[in-house]
Amino acid sequence: MSEDRNSLPLSDTVRTILASRGLTAAQMGRLSRLAFPGDKRFHVPPNLYHLLDEKQFTPSLYQIFALSRFSRYRITDWFAVFGLALGEIPRLQMVLPARLTTLIDLSLSDEHEPVLRFEATRSGPRSSSLHPLSEWVRVVTSERGRPNSPEPASGSFYARIGSHDAFAFPDLLPGSIVRVRRIARFRADEIPTGRGGALFLVEHSNGLTCSRLHALPRNRVVLCPTSLPFAQVELDLERHARILGAVEFELRPLRSGLNASVPPSLHRFWNPFPLPETSPALSLGRLLARARRRAGLTEKVLAELPRFIGGAAAEYFKMRHISLRDLFSVERSFQSFHPYLTEAALLVVDRRKKQISSLAHAPLWAQPLYVLIRRNGTFLCAACVPEAGQGLIVRPFSDGIDRPLHLKIPAEVEVVGRVVGILRKLLPEGISR
Repeated sequence: MSEDRNSLPLSDTVRTILASRGLTAAQMGRLSRLAFPGDKRFHVPPNLYHLLDEKQFTPSLYQIFALSRFSRYRITDWFAVFGLALGEIPRLQMVLPARLTTLIDLSLSDEHEPVLRFEATRSGPRSSSLHPLSEWVRVVTSERGRPNSPEPASGSFYARIGSHDAFAFPDLLPGSIVRVRRIARFRADEIPTGRGGALFLVEHSNGLTCSRLHALPRNRVVLCPTSLPFAQVELDLERHARILGAVEFELRPLRSGLNASVPPSLHRFWNPFPLPETSPALSLGRLLARARRRAGLTEKVLAELPRFIGGAAAEYFKMRHISLRDLFSVERSFQSFHPYLTEAALLVVDRRKKQISSLAHAPLWAQPLYVLIRRNGTFLCAACVPEAGQGLIVRPFSDGIDRPLHLKIPAEVEVVGRVVGILRKLLPEGISR
């Protein structure tokens, strides 16, 4: 079904597809009635072409299943014929507001869809802890399973943090995309505790939650919200809850309007219900198995990202477009007491936003961040306050600055752009699969 039929009427497109298998609409209708005699939902109308010409008919999911089964074309291809692009669903899950934490369903993407691959062109610079990624990295699209490519790590998947179940706020913000390392089985006595412990994605009877956990005897855990007054509910692992994985990275958009709230159902203490037993019939296993994750570091390939992130990144960060020049890597030597920059690995910078601003109504941690380049070629990332006469004050405690720094534009410093996104590495060392 790879032939371009965009210029054909829909009825002619369907007729051509069925003819390629030696079928007609009447034969398809007869096969569907024989296969499902007691369920009319699967029956394909014998006058299918006429209904499509008259635009009076849209096939149901059951009828599309029948078309796929007897034509031996993939159901996703039939969805595309009728204008239903399932591959767009991960993009929409990434950019549309969401009240609840949800898995991003990569099983809907084409398994042959290329991935975004970050490859090193030379050794990374060591003179500065912050530097443009484009100086030593290139981005290419690559087919999965190509020779000499790193083994895809299917043990990770992606989720988006909801606004009404943000147990980890402000460590994780509503709207953030997190990559979760899948953990097959995890006992309560294996859970790291304390502020520096891992954030886990937990499935329970009220949905999904990213939270720190407190371990109790008899393989029980307590959901531990970071700041907001969510109920700290005790859960029996494998009966009331499953730990799906530990959060590895957070892709955080720095924009206003992403406030977390606590709904009454999660503010009050609630009684957990037992989870249904997992089985091969459930789609979750397939979803997790097909999820894509970053491939890790080698001599050549630095990382992989699912195609849906690259396709929706500009829209997600409210930018016109995004390129490698908008990304800045953050080395481990980068020092900052800013809570957003803790464990930062990558900054997304909108180079079109060079006007320095400071928000009088916002706390220090919510002030806009900017990447600056000094005349000696080093880069800074900090919140700034504009001064009269083309000057600015760089707030302290960013990348070694321990006091306010007065700089002149452009004599001493230039503004590269405003930080609109941060990729943070959250999974502590020692958490294994």
